[in-house]
Amino acid sequence: MRNLPFAVMLAVTAPAVGQPLVSPEVHADSRVTFRLKAPNARDVQVRLETVGSKTMQKDEQGVWSFTSEPLSPDIYSYSFTVDGVQMTDPANPLLKYNLLNTENQVHVPGPATLPWEINDVPHGVVHRHLYRSAIVGDDRPFLVYTPPGYDPAADKTYPVLYLLHGYSDAEDAWVSVGRANVILDNLIAQGGAKPMLIVMPLGYGNKEVIANGWAGLQNKEIWQDNIAKFRDVVLTEIMPQVEKAYRVSTDRKSRAIAGLSMGGTQSLFIGLNAPDRFAWIGAFSSGGLDEDFERAYPAVSEAVNSQLWLLWIACGQQDGLIGVNKKLVEWLKSKGVKLTWVETPGGHSFLVWRRNLADFAHLLFREKPTFLLEPMSSDAKKYHFPVGSLDPSPHSDEFTREWYSRHLYGMQEPSLSQGKAKADVVYRFLWLRSFHHPISVRVEKTGSSVDLYAVELDGAGGYDPGKILRKTQKSLPMVDFEKLADRLGKPEFWQQRGRQSGVDGAEWILESLQNGRYQVANRWSPKSGEFREVCFLFLEYAGLLPMDPVY
Repeated sequence: MRNLPFAVMLAVTAPAVGQPLVSPEVHADSRVTFRLKAPNARDVQVRLETVGSKTMQKDEQGVWSFTSEPLSPDIYSYSFTVDGVQMTDPANPLLKYNLLNTENQVHVPGPATLPWEINDVPHGVVHRHLYRSAIVGDDRPFLVYTPPGYDPAADKTYPVLYLLHGYSDAEDAWVSVGRANVILDNLIAQGGAKPMLIVMPLGYGNKEVIANGWAGLQNKEIWQDNIAKFRDVVLTEIMPQVEKAYRVSTDRKSRAIAGLSMGGTQSLFIGLNAPDRFAWIGAFSSGGLDEDFERAYPAVSEAVNSQLWLLWIACGQQDGLIGVNKKLVEWLKSKGVKLTWVETPGGHSFLVWRRNLADFAHLLFREKPTFLLEPMSSDAKKYHFPVGSLDPSPHSDEFTREWYSRHLYGMQEPSLSQGKAKADVVYRFLWLRSFHHPISVRVEKTGSSVDLYAVELDGAGGYDPGKILRKTQKSLPMVDFEKLADRLGKPEFWQQRGRQSGVDGAEWILESLQNGRYQVANRWSPKSGEFREVCFLFLEYAGLLPMDPVY
């Protein structure tokens, strides 16, 4: 509180010795209580990410408090405002350090399957370096994550991801807030990502862009100089040091570059103008894009497809930057460039970017380009969903149609949407879990007999479907079918609209085909309710109720 005005310092007091103030307090039902002892304050607010500013109430001891509604498992930033002056929570040492606006963080724990949750798995090491930059003219740091089992004395080399932070962040943002090291520890342990090094440099190409604070964003010359010089920092200063000090491959197919906000713009500027250096590019909620795309990426053409194994661009649907990101995507497509465009719920926040990193890292450094870039066979294209009948997907229609088609084709499942079936009634549950095996359970009634067909693939729902791991076919008692029909046979079940988002992780899809009438409904990880209950009936009948946490 050293920099707070004297009046605010008087208003805020430390708790008495032996009576520690607990703040924040995360309750068993995921509500969070924030507390601040400020007996002389007139007004205290808490600003909580996704919730906004809320007025706190003062008790007889001068302690102000506010309790939120239950929060989805995640890591949220927050700060207090005391009589108009913003401050951090003196009772909470977990900070979201920032060069312009430091806040606190509160962790609402979730299932172990969430990629940022610390689990009992082998952990990598984060190393810190400091060097003198001739380009910028200052001493600057960069961090390097080495994966579990990395041995500097061994001959084995690793691929490397250059991971860039956003404007106002420091070089440690992807570790202290984004939990990049934890995410990679978990993915590597699950076999969901290749062991790799991650390099996280301080991301400013000049001193002025950050020294001038938020006003530095308004000077286009300083901003463009920052972007251009940072490219030189990465290519001529950071990369040579990393490749000298660590056992990393120098093959372009073993190099990736990605970042958030400012870092997304830098990743595109560096990667698209140097495809001879990077085969994998990721851009999350890119900010400060030069909208003169021809000037920013003069050499981009269809020819870049032979060099890029993955160009992955994502943005939150509530992010104010989604418009310019969509413009860039359309421009790249007009140039014939193949890319993956992903929209997810959320704004300009690490709540989005942690998920982006987990999704992107899973796709990196595969032996061949990800299936998202490979052309679909004519047979696979037959197995599509009518996208317009689905609740809004976080992805583009093209992505959604192709995603579902590949899973159905890989499962050797029929396309019910065409309205053709030999059975009288067909119901199907398709479960595409991002980090677990995709599952399909289909129930068919023909006359007085009911059959169940279940398929499990060995891939991951959010990524490559994989191959068939096991198939099951069996008769189903009529009483079990009637339980499904009692719910799915009612027209009002299919009239439920709204995406009903739960915690991040999986697409749940229900289909019905009866008398040539096809109906479909989908949800993103429903946390409770009738839709989820019906889906679990399918899994119960198939003997596929999961042992691992369901998200």
